[in-house]
Amino acid sequence: MGELLGPLDDQIIILLQTLSAFFDLFFRFITLFGDKLFIVGIILLFFLCIDKKLAIRLTFLLAFNAFITYAMKGFFGLKRPYLINQSEISGIPDMLGQLPDDYTFPSGHSSAAGAFWTFLTTQWRKPGFWIIAIFMIISIAISRCYLGVHWPTDVIIGTFLGIAISLLFVYFLPKLEEFIEETSSVIILLIAIILPIVGLAISYTLTIGVGNQVEPSDPSPWVGIFIGVTLGYLLEHRYVKLRVKEFRSNKKVLAYRATLSLIIIFTIYFASKAIFEMFFEGFPLAQIARLCRYAILAFVGIFCIPWLFVFIEQKLSLEPTVSAE
Repeated sequence: MGELLGPLDDQIIILLQTLSAFFDLFFRFITLFGDKLFIVGIILLFFLCIDKKLAIRLTFLLAFNAFITYAMKGFFGLKRPYLINQSEISGIPDMLGQLPDDYTFPSGHSSAAGAFWTFLTTQWRKPGFWIIAIFMIISIAISRCYLGVHWPTDVIIGTFLGIAISLLFVYFLPKLEEFIEETSSVIILLIAIILPIVGLAISYTLTIGVGNQVEPSDPSPWVGIFIGVTLGYLLEHRYVKLRVKEFRSNKKVLAYRATLSLIIIFTIYFASKAIFEMFFEGFPLAQIARLCRYAILAFVGIFCIPWLFVFIEQKLSLEPTVSAE
């Protein structure tokens, strides 16, 4: 979609890449806040240290947002700026050395940032937080152009797509939660498995149908996250019941939960990535393996790690400093 603004699309990126070395470091860092790894990590910390319901709401929102975004990527099948205009636009890796070469429209980072920060502003209605949210949304969008991995059109459409999906989610959230409360756990789990997989099949069909490849626009990780979180939360809510709000003022508990959970989840993430990619290649095996890997990862984060923390805290006889809200 880099043609939507015509030559201006190229010129904006070229102009941004002439900025000082300070911006190079800043944009390579700030772009990570729209990355899937950051989002998974922050949702996990929210679930274990801040507010479990908020974390679950964010998961469902971002999974749905990512699914729509990646389905659109597959349908349009457009290439990255640095791959099209190699003579004038550089592809700059982020701080983790990542340089994406999948489809470009719309921007997944911008869409995720728009959805994530918009939703949080509806939950934490403080003027100071609004300023942070606007700064993050704009900075992440600009960073994608600066790094040469997205056209301005990609980040504009991606940002507004994420904001729109977030606002729609907030509007329908009371009805959705009412439906969940009135429906059995088994039915909820079946819906959480069947609907995303059917949607995934439709996405793949549309992608292949217009002559594009599934691999550069694969939403299977988010389908896996959605399934893993749903199953994990149903079991955690029934059998584990990790106390979170009661421990929010206990800095030592929060520190050990945050540190240990991130070590566990990212160890599993990188280890499973290396193992699965070694044995599963090509469509559809790679997509099935990726879905299963993220489902396992989400289940571990939402059920197994809370169970571990309850076990540790019972052994240490840790008691909350405040009552639940």
